[in-house]
Amino acid sequence: MVDQTQYPTIMQKASGQFSRSCVSQDIYASAFQRPSTYQRRATYGNYSNAAFQYPLAASSMIPAAASPVFVQAPGEKGLTNFAIDFLMGGVSAAVSKTAAAPIERVKLLIQNQDEMLKAGRLSEPYKGIGECFGRTIKDEGFGSLWRGNTANVIRYFPTQALNFAFKDYFKSLFNFKKDNGYWKWFAGNLASGGAAGASSLLFVYSLDYARTRLANDSKAAKKGGERQFNGLVDVYKKTLKTDGIAGLYRGFNISCVGIIVYRGLYFGLYDSLKPLLPGNLQDSFFASFALGWLITNGAGLASYPIDTVRRRMMMTSGEAVKYKSSMDAFQQILKKEGAKSLFKGAGANILRAIAGAGVLSGYDKLQLLLLGKKFGSGEGNVIMWTLHTFVGSLQSDADEFDSEEHSTPLRINYLSDRLFLSGDFPVFSSLGNSTNPNETVSERGSTSIMGKASTLLLFLLGFGFFVVTYNLLTLIVHNRSGLSNPDGSPLLDPVVQMPHRKAKNSPAPFHVALTATDAPYNKWQCRIMYYWYKQKKALPGSDMGGFTRILHSGNPDNLMDEIPTFVVDPLPPGLDRGYVVLNRPWAFVQWLERATIKEDYVLMAEPDHIFVNPLPNLAVGGYPAAFPFFYITPEKYENIVRKYYPLEMGPVTNIDPIGNSPVIIKKESLEKIAPTWMNISMTMKNDPETDKAFGWVLEMYGYAIASAVHGVRHILRKDFMLQPPWDMSTKGKFIIHYTYGCDYNLKGELTYGKIGEWRFDKRSHLRGPPPRNISMPPRGAPESVVTLVKMVNEATANIPNWDNL
Repeated sequence: MVDQTQYPTIMQKASGQFSRSCVSQDIYASAFQRPSTYQRRATYGNYSNAAFQYPLAASSMIPAAASPVFVQAPGEKGLTNFAIDFLMGGVSAAVSKTAAAPIERVKLLIQNQDEMLKAGRLSEPYKGIGECFGRTIKDEGFGSLWRGNTANVIRYFPTQALNFAFKDYFKSLFNFKKDNGYWKWFAGNLASGGAAGASSLLFVYSLDYARTRLANDSKAAKKGGERQFNGLVDVYKKTLKTDGIAGLYRGFNISCVGIIVYRGLYFGLYDSLKPLLPGNLQDSFFASFALGWLITNGAGLASYPIDTVRRRMMMTSGEAVKYKSSMDAFQQILKKEGAKSLFKGAGANILRAIAGAGVLSGYDKLQLLLLGKKFGSGEGNVIMWTLHTFVGSLQSDADEFDSEEHSTPLRINYLSDRLFLSGDFPVFSSLGNSTNPNETVSERGSTSIMGKASTLLLFLLGFGFFVVTYNLLTLIVHNRSGLSNPDGSPLLDPVVQMPHRKAKNSPAPFHVALTATDAPYNKWQCRIMYYWYKQKKALPGSDMGGFTRILHSGNPDNLMDEIPTFVVDPLPPGLDRGYVVLNRPWAFVQWLERATIKEDYVLMAEPDHIFVNPLPNLAVGGYPAAFPFFYITPEKYENIVRKYYPLEMGPVTNIDPIGNSPVIIKKESLEKIAPTWMNISMTMKNDPETDKAFGWVLEMYGYAIASAVHGVRHILRKDFMLQPPWDMSTKGKFIIHYTYGCDYNLKGELTYGKIGEWRFDKRSHLRGPPPRNISMPPRGAPESVVTLVKMVNEATANIPNWDNL
């Protein structure tokens, strides 16, 4: 019957199943109670599908005779087997990854947020998994959770398919048996899994890059929520334009290391540890799922820093500043952000690992249903949980024999499948599990005892998995919602609490510095600003340190005793023409060179700033924080910008849409940027075209370009500051910037551009301070304007000698 060796077709399988469905349940059940009626056929290395060998009652009850269909033995690999492995792996992967796409995107956003912050494509860091979910849905919509999933499916289909397919090929190259030694066999499994993953990486890396860039293309970034990429094709176009083919493969070397480590553990450990499960746990869904879940998490955590480095390198394609190598990236991340940054998103990755276990499970189940292929041939037999019932479990009744190691052919029994699909719970007995018709009663008794022990172990595994999952989820809820009340509901409390760390009062204090003149207009603003600095500095959540008014008029004034002041030289003659904008960089350069500043960070502020809430240090991981201004648009003036930021330095988009204030920056970084800022600003002032285009924001462009020249990117924080009357609320903001006039009619309607019936405008008080107790704005004016007037009135009421400047 060698010529009959073949895979059963779908029609043959369906025919066999239909034949069995035509038999009455009584006859069907009684037939399976007689193990002696099973017919074993010696087929010289092949095994016959038992679904077509069950004894079926009278022929009159069967519409057509079902002849045995012989299936190729697992050890005999061929092109057809390879193609089927390719298809089954890809289908399982595509379904599971689509289901896990939301948590996958959240994981990538959290993992790469520091690169996004540096590039100015994220307004503020994510506070955790839940907050990332909420912000993404709020800013981009629910469907955005699947952004990048198309590229992921396209990428994942060949990746997983090639991994599964190549796994058996490489396993044949490392064809070690247990008889050769357990560790040699174990190492062979690791090598086969790792080599399979590395081989497929070359073909799909650019898709992985595109998926990463799309998933991290947050809409809540600069330019009012404009995305960087319009889709998969656009990623390729823009990357090839700026970086060439190298841009698509940035991080490839470290990825090769990571893919071998991860896939080697992912596949190798599963194939190696699965046979170690005792007794009937080999075919237990819970045991297989728990094993797959633990292996996926273990492999993921072991290789996670490698994954972080490679994805952070991907994120630098198209940017001005890139890592020199994977080692350089690793060192910079450790130095600037700390080791914990290498594990950002690991919590989301643990949740995502459920999908990874599903990939293995789905692959094995599809093969089992369609091919009759079992774990003995080298593929993990994980039976997927079927959703048709809540309490039943699906288990395959089969013998675990490798046809290359045992003379007894492998038999596949579909009994439990058929009973489950007919609506009954699976019935398992020691007789049904017997592989030897001559098995003694004592042997069957020992099998029964082993089954009880396995049931206990299964219960313990399931209970342990439940406790771990419950503890993880409740820890997340507990930390996110701030449930620190010891009298809270025990249902919401984790079983094992994480140790609480004592909060530091000021982990990274910053020095507040502003530039000013001795004109009355500047003086009264500085007095209000300093008053609110003192009020907010001592409050919880504030990281404000010392304060300095940098007076660039060249001479002391009458506020020296009231406000800490550092006097610097005035601008040289000829530079103080027109609207003076060079005094800020000029003053900061002198202050940084001469003053003693004990804080490591500096907040560059302005006199017309009021601290509305305690201000923490918004700089993250060594990257400065700045407020994005809608009117700073380097792309609009690219021809002018290129005079100071040459093409070889990178795209104009590397220039952040910021000014020098408000900015929180490391002192050592500011010391490098400030001289360049001053020189560029002076050069701009001497160029008529630039001076005309930039006008009163010239020094703001100077700072933004100088930062880009030094490769410094800023975290763009829209909550850094609000500007009435355009910003309506002070909630969640830190600084009020009252640069615009607030004009309203008596109905509370804004009349900007026209003097209102009620008005507050700092330019109305050029020669002296505003009076105390300014009238409140009319009803209907926004909360931000009301708060501004209240804070001005409180300051003027408490500052002594307010009218004497």
